Amino acid sequence: MLRSQSSWATRLALAALLLGLCLASLLLWQRLLSAQQERVAERVDYQARGLARQLEASLHDQVDGLRRIALQWNYRGRIPLDEWLLDCRFSLERFKGYQAIQWLDADLAMRWIEPLQGNEAARQFRLTPAHPNFNLAIRAKASGEPRFSNSFALLQGGRGFILYTPLYIRDAQQVRVFDGFLQGVFRVERLMDELLIPLDNGDFSAYLLEAGRPIYSHEQPDALDALQQEVPLDLLNNQNFALRLKPTEQLVQRLATPLPQVVLGASLTISVLMVAALGLAL
Repeated sequence: MLRSQSSWATRLALAALLLGLCLASLLLWQRLLSAQQERVAERVDYQARGLARQLEASLHDQVDGLRRIALQWNYRGRIPLDEWLLDCRFSLERFKGYQAIQWLDADLAMRWIEPLQGNEAARQFRLTPAHPNFNLAIRAKASGEPRFSNSFALLQGGRGFILYTPLYIRDAQQVRVFDGFLQGVFRVERLMDELLIPLDNGDFSAYLLEAGRPIYSHEQPDALDALQQEVPLDLLNNQNFALRLKPTEQLVQRLATPLPQVVLGASLTISVLMVAALGLAL
């Protein structure tokens, strides 16, 4: 009777030991899986932040380029059209995200457009209080500093942004007076397509968000929502934009290793063998 009770106690102890070892193996496997997912998340976060900084740097370069044209305008008193066209074409060739560069005069009426081809719909444009960018343009005029707009419907079709750079000349009494805006017009799709050229298109779905809503998407069919990363954009005065990336299943599989499964299998095997050896010994 005592031997039977001792035998059952031994079996229960071995079963408890096996259960504990199996739970420890599963816990180790889960931690390895979590570490692997963290590596994927770090890769996505790194890529998203890199693209965000690249977009910011590209737009800031365009701000500096347009500011240089504006400084010439302000210093010399409205540069000649042929010289203005030369400066604009140089900027357009360097950066493919532009839709056009324009001069809106002091009455907020369109005067010059480069290139004209593809932008004919804007030739008779006048900025009025009904336009969504009117108040922003007035603030840019008052501050004398460039302002970056929210997205809006372009006359040429599609959605775009405008960078408003105020211009000034001096009147006969050498008083500085407002002379309109140098406008950099960016098309959302063209700007984002240019940004995503260095990105491996098979690895990520990319989205440009405005106030939390996507206004541009470049989607892959097997993108994973659970591993997405979102990075805010700092575009001069405008803090309404963010960049979101989702990794694809293909990328996750490339970054994954069989280590968690190998460790789990080896750990369970060792646990069973250890308990079996103890059982034979007892």
